[in-house]
Amino acid sequence: MNTQNVNLPLINLALGHKHRIAIATNEQKYTYADLLHTSSQIATNLLQDVADLQVQRIAFIIPSGFEYVATLWGIWRAGGSNVLRKMLSDRFGIKGEFC
Repeated sequence: MNTQNVNLPLINLALGHKHRIAIATNEQKYTYADLLHTSSQIATNLLQDVADLQVQRIAFIIPSGFEYVATLWGIWRAGGSNVLRKMLSDRFGIKGEFC
């Protein structure tokens, strides 16, 4: 699968801004090229032996940040749909709840 040619407006826009900062944290800055590269790897791993996930729902629990966005983009690039989740904090840490 060539995840670089997926017809998603968001991905097409990012391709035109590869060297711009997409996400900045206190520790690091990530460019759109970083997002495109990582999300392409995620999409490839999700697809394995199929050409398209055909809107299959994919659930994941990742804290907000670069990895969250890259995973979401990877799911979309593979033709999948993400399952909405909200993070709940409790006294023992963070747990996910799927909606």
